[in-house]
Amino acid sequence: MTEKVPREQLVVEEILKEQHVTRYQPGVVTYLMDHVYCYLQTVLEDAKIYSEHANKRHVDLEDLQLAVNLTLDKTHNTVPSREFLLKLAKEKNGQPLPPLPEGRCGVRLP
Repeated sequence: MTEKVPREQLVVEEILKEQHVTRYQPGVVTYLMDHVYCYLQTVLEDAKIYSEHANKRHVDLEDLQLAVNLTLDKTHNTVPSREFLLKLAKEKNGQPLPPLPEGRCGVRLP
C-alpha cells in the first residue's frame, strides 16, 4: 500500500528543486513545513488582532499585509543599501577629529 504524500510536502520539495537543492536529509522537508505552519499561524493571529482593533467583522487583505510587514520587521534584519552606507560614511568621515591636547601624542584609548 502506498502512502499518500501531503500536498504541502510536494510544494516544499518543488521549491527545493527550483532552488537547485537536490541533496538534503529527509527531516529538512518536515522542518521547513513546520516553520511555514508556525509563520502562517503567527501572521494569521496578528491579522485577526489588527482586524478586531479596526472593528472589522472579517480579516481582509490589508490586515494580512500589515501582519506580514510587521512580522518581517520583527524577524528579518534588513541590510542597509550600499548608497546609504556610503552617504553615512561620507558624513562621518567629513567631520574632523578633535584636536590633541598639548603635550600629548596620539589619541588616548580607554
